[in-house]
Amino acid sequence: MEVRTAHRKLREESRWGAGEEKDAESAVRVMEVRTAHGKLREESGWEAKEEKDAESVVRVMEVRTAHRKGERQMGKKRAIIGFRGVALAEVTSDTITQYATKEAIGIPFAGSMSRKAKESSVDFYYDDDLYAQVRDAQGDDVEVRFAEIPLEQCAALGLGTYDAVTGVLEADFGITGREYAFRCAAETVSGLPMYFNWRVFELTGIRFDNFTTKGARTSLCEVVMTGVFKRPLLTGAKAYAIRQPREDGSDTAACDAWLLAAETMHA
Repeated sequence: MEVRTAHRKLREESRWGAGEEKDAESAVRVMEVRTAHGKLREESGWEAKEEKDAESVVRVMEVRTAHRKGERQMGKKRAIIGFRGVALAEVTSDTITQYATKEAIGIPFAGSMSRKAKESSVDFYYDDDLYAQVRDAQGDDVEVRFAEIPLEQCAALGLGTYDAVTGVLEADFGITGREYAFRCAAETVSGLPMYFNWRVFELTGIRFDNFTTKGARTSLCEVVMTGVFKRPLLTGAKAYAIRQPREDGSDTAACDAWLLAAETMHA
């Protein structure tokens, strides 16, 4: 109401004709009033024909408040800039009626993860034109690199047999029949992490990467884990889940616990 009253007062004050602009002071006053007039119109968001009632003022303020709030929310940057907290939870049941895992075991020193989609598509042409394209996405081929994985943990993941007395791991080139839930965390630009849970990770191999002699540049021989992300067999179960903590970070501890917790779902 105050904006509206000032608006009308300025309009009355600004109703001067050319004959009334008799000296420099009048001209200055005209410009001041008209400038203030235009400023009030811009601030209130009204045209003359839109000055109907006080509800218009309320609506203008609500819209502007929501707009500014949206701008502040958009200021939270969620771009991922990190990779950590890898944990594998052994899948104990993966059927059309049930999906279940054990509690996850963390694997330290995660370096990077790369994925390549496993998909196929078939084009069908009729009347010399594309009739339909059938696309089938089966999952992702995955490669995860670590600075190191302890030999006893390699054995626990199915790479071979470890003798704690002698410290010897008897290993093979491939791993078959091992499925885990693959979980990890990733830092973001805003500082709040995001949490990922791929529910079926078929582990296919663990190997030491290339060896290079020490020289002017020292390279690291990483441990490479390979596998495939797949969908659970359970009807309606999604391939993966992503968890995002609250803006104030008050549930970060719960998100960390989510990475390690056992999971069970039923049809």
